[in-house]
Amino acid sequence: MSVWYTWISLSLLIFHGLSSIDKVHGSDVDPICDLANVTKVIEAQKFDRESIQEYQDLIPMIRTHCDGKQWDRIINQINYNLGITYLSLGQEPQALKSFNAVIDSDESSFKELSVSRLNELNKKYADWNKISDPASKTDEELFNELYDSISTKLGKPDSMEYLEAKFQEILTISPFSLKVRILYNDFLLDQIADVIDLNFAHKAVENIQTILDKFGNKIELDKRLALHHELAVIQLFILNTQPQVSLRKCLNLDMDYQPCKDLMRVWNQISKVLPQPSRIMNADEYTDFDTEWNKISQFLLDNKRSVVKTYGMKEQNFEVLTKYHNDQIKKVLEERPLSSKTWTYENFDAQTDFMIYLNAALCESLDMQASSKKASKYCYNAMKQSLTPDEIQNLKHYLKTFDSPHIIKELLTALFDTYPHISVNLLHSVAQKLSIAEKKHPGINSAEHWAVLFKFAQDNNLAHSRLKFVKNLANVVTKTYHSIQQQQQQKQQQYFQQMFGNQQQYHQQQQHQQQQQFAEPNIKTDKDYYKILGVDKSATPKDVRRSYLQLTKKFHPDKQKNLNDEQRQKNEEKMAEINEAYEILSDDDKRTKYDNARANSRNSRGAHGFEGHGGFKPFDKSAKYHRKKQN
Repeated sequence: MSVWYTWISLSLLIFHGLSSIDKVHGSDVDPICDLANVTKVIEAQKFDRESIQEYQDLIPMIRTHCDGKQWDRIINQINYNLGITYLSLGQEPQALKSFNAVIDSDESSFKELSVSRLNELNKKYADWNKISDPASKTDEELFNELYDSISTKLGKPDSMEYLEAKFQEILTISPFSLKVRILYNDFLLDQIADVIDLNFAHKAVENIQTILDKFGNKIELDKRLALHHELAVIQLFILNTQPQVSLRKCLNLDMDYQPCKDLMRVWNQISKVLPQPSRIMNADEYTDFDTEWNKISQFLLDNKRSVVKTYGMKEQNFEVLTKYHNDQIKKVLEERPLSSKTWTYENFDAQTDFMIYLNAALCESLDMQASSKKASKYCYNAMKQSLTPDEIQNLKHYLKTFDSPHIIKELLTALFDTYPHISVNLLHSVAQKLSIAEKKHPGINSAEHWAVLFKFAQDNNLAHSRLKFVKNLANVVTKTYHSIQQQQQQKQQQYFQQMFGNQQQYHQQQQHQQQQQFAEPNIKTDKDYYKILGVDKSATPKDVRRSYLQLTKKFHPDKQKNLNDEQRQKNEEKMAEINEAYEILSDDDKRTKYDNARANSRNSRGAHGFEGHGGFKPFDKSAKYHRKKQN
């Protein structure tokens, strides 16, 4: 309902004889000042965004046309309702202004309610001097104690868990304290500097947005611009998400702010040529998405037109983007606009989702153009960043010996859940190397290996892909598997006929072998693997994999240099638990059996332990940043 409609409605009601008319300036009768109908208009509001506009337009009209204490009371009521509406929409700064307007009024109505609301808000902002409630003294003392403790520990090694708990506690008391939010930003960026963890990156984005939303007008313009740029860099280069909203807000403040202008230009060029990350990261979209793949490789491997002009024209855009990506992250980590500390990092080695995406896009582009040899560099870069060092070693060992087909099965599945084409590229490499090994060693038994490749292609419906490279690869794997299977069956049949003399004994022996092969192991139920990996029971394979990789980064041996023997042993035990949990939750069959066993164990305890399967013990890459100096 618009203010104009409200005004017309009130006028018509007055015209038809409604009373309660106050004396007004400049006329004997003014339809705006009908108290009963204005009250009805106020009561009809729904505490939403439209109501805010109604209230904001109503206040100056009343002040201009209507006199009397009852109208002062109406204005107080409107301001109080405005405050409540702002609170419901998460606009606390505006709510403070509305409640303060009631307090500053000479009329006493709604003051007590406004004082109560202001006490709650000032506590959230940690404005203790503005709180009139004596009970808040205890909260203030606890807040100051926590703040001092956090300030002392911030930036020190092995303080992550302690600080996480303290920040959670202090933000529960005062979630909008600017000085706490600044410290929290320092903490989150420092964690990202050690190991780029997407959980911390998401928290950093949320924290920066809170600072801008709750304190935007109180922060100097140059620092606000730097915060918007910081936000956009984290979104694009660490989280691999779209940064344009943050960049537009930045340029709306100052269209000539160079860091945001440069980043917007880079983003525009990337988004026009490269496919959306979901197109190459989401397994459901991967096989159905096709495009002009040559444009991707031309853009990234072209050195005629630099994506960042200031970086010169001598290097390919892939290398230019890599350098720009590294420089921007380093800038965000070190040039913190609100921090009172100095932060410096060296040995920069950013392995972000954006860089995996860039390598994966180029890998897929070249493969689709039948340039697999040229693609191998970028495919391996993406694979190396998507696997742990131990998994890379296991893969190298497998490709030399072909002695453990379960290894390639687990790696193919893990990669397909995160970057499907990297998994398909690995499938292609294994198939090629198997074929070469068969030619060099004609007697090699490769049936189990081809069975793994065939089942992977079949499970992921690769033969029905729109992508010619993928479809052809699946068909080759299927044809080879069936050919080898037929040969093996003929050999086995001949062997068992010689051994047992008739077909019936042969089938009995086959059945017995299958029963042994698929005998179910006992399942451990005394450990909560979901809790160990920090995921929900509804977590997808991608969630499980991502959490596993991040946990291995945190417990990498390089992170244990300053630990004593007891702490190192605890970390090793923790890493063993992480590996055990991942081994179960990353395998659909084992996970289902584990879930069922856990459900049954609630009623019946004493299940036998799940025998170890010799799972991986992967320690991820070394920390991407190493603290050099912090003053």
